[in-house]
Amino acid sequence: MKCAEINISGFLFRVTCAEEKYNDIVDWLKDDFAACASATGLAGDTALSNRTGHTPTLISEIEINEFKRPKSLPIFWRPGLFVYKTKTSTYYSYNSDETKLEIVFGEKRHLKVFGQNIDKLHYIIYLSIISHLVETLEKEGWMPIHAFSASYKSKNFALIAPSGFGKSRLALKLMNDTEFQVFGDELAFIRNDELLPIPLRFAVAKPVLDMLGIGTKGLRPLFQDGRLHKITLPAPNERDVSPLRIDQLILVSNKSNLWRALSKKISGIDTWFMLLSAVGVPQMVQYLLRLNFIFRLPTIIYSRYKIMRSLENADLYFEVEGDPADISGLKEILLR
Repeated sequence: MKCAEINISGFLFRVTCAEEKYNDIVDWLKDDFAACASATGLAGDTALSNRTGHTPTLISEIEINEFKRPKSLPIFWRPGLFVYKTKTSTYYSYNSDETKLEIVFGEKRHLKVFGQNIDKLHYIIYLSIISHLVETLEKEGWMPIHAFSASYKSKNFALIAPSGFGKSRLALKLMNDTEFQVFGDELAFIRNDELLPIPLRFAVAKPVLDMLGIGTKGLRPLFQDGRLHKITLPAPNERDVSPLRIDQLILVSNKSNLWRALSKKISGIDTWFMLLSAVGVPQMVQYLLRLNFIFRLPTIIYSRYKIMRSLENADLYFEVEGDPADISGLKEILLR
């Protein structure tokens, strides 16, 4: 067995696998987390680098190996998924054990995962790391938001937009603009007036890449329910994952042919629901830990309520509408 480790904001994730799978695992980790983590083997390779300046804390071990499911009856099931519960762990069986995941809870979380389908195995490892990172940072007071985050002329901002608005398209266009530093298009955390962006691999629909003239050769496909869902691109650039001052939190209410500010206060039930869905557990985490999400629902709702109340009168917040293809209009909004 060989190991690979990644360090995200001082939190260490260790992945153990058979030697024949090792190179694939390291490639996955580098593609998915290269901007905020280092992947190295522990068998004679150089020790893991830590760019946060602190001794990393090992919080999760992921073991890729065959294992047996519990003999008890499932506590939850739906087509393609069975969930079992023991005193110390939760076990997920996908498609009659084609892919299996067992989460052993404790001071240091241990996950066992096994699958014949390499794409599903990759996806579950990615979700496992993200979901545990979200849960760990929430305990330190950070609230996850599903948002595009970047810096423009030293002004750090997060942009929350409805599904289908074109955040990934916007991120890819801004990566070619020297006035912007793109952090990520999916996951960031806020705490008071701080922003903690987590640069992850981009997942972009193929028509968007075709529109921007970006070839897909050498890029990793992302499958969902056996069909091509999106194409993944490595995270944009390497940077330390450390808190930044947040200067603007922008809520895009809808797509328009020009950028314009609508309001500097949260108003209207649609706006509240949109912010509630953005300031919450990302959809990918709900997919993996739907039962844990249900158990923690009261705590999650209360913490999101506190965040929204704090944003109601915040000077950094305003609502806009605009077009992701109009970069000059976005710049004018950001200079307000």
